[in-house]
Amino acid sequence: TGQINVAIMLPFMLNHPEDVKNSLYTEYYQGFLLAVDSVRKQGANINIYAYDTNNSKNRVNQIINSPEFKNMDLIIGPVNLTNWLILQKKTT
Repeated sequence: TGQINVAIMLPFMLNHPEDVKNSLYTEYYQGFLLAVDSVRKQGANINIYAYDTNNSKNRVNQIINSPEFKNMDLIIGPVNLTNWLILQKKTT
């Protein structure tokens, strides 16, 4: 089978002090990776592209305008409605 390119866009906020909300997104991502590993063991060829949105409209625009983003088969996130609407407008 072919490759499946998956983008996951979460506000990891890696440049900010750690708080409970940031930790929840990290835990979500870890669970996501466990699920991907399980699917890979069944033979799927999945490439993961993780993006830290920083919960920022500017960062989301940078991500979705990057050349590699045009090759995504599946996009997970962003979690913020404003950022999701930016993504929706660019991908429909």
